[in-house]
Amino acid sequence: MSESDWLEHTCQVEVPVPIEQVWELWANLALMPRWMKWIRSVELLDQELSRWTL
Repeated sequence: MSESDWLEHTCQVEVPVPIEQVWELWANLALMPRWMKWIRSVELLDQELSRWTL
């Protein structure tokens, strides 16, 4: 198995909420570990830089 195979991930979920609410969750990097269990943490360093621990 190559590294690119290991990193590939696809998921589709339909939820009955407004798209604005979904975007707020998706766009907030610090919240990603709550719903992407392989991400341990995302530390926002400034507006353009973040540190991820997987």
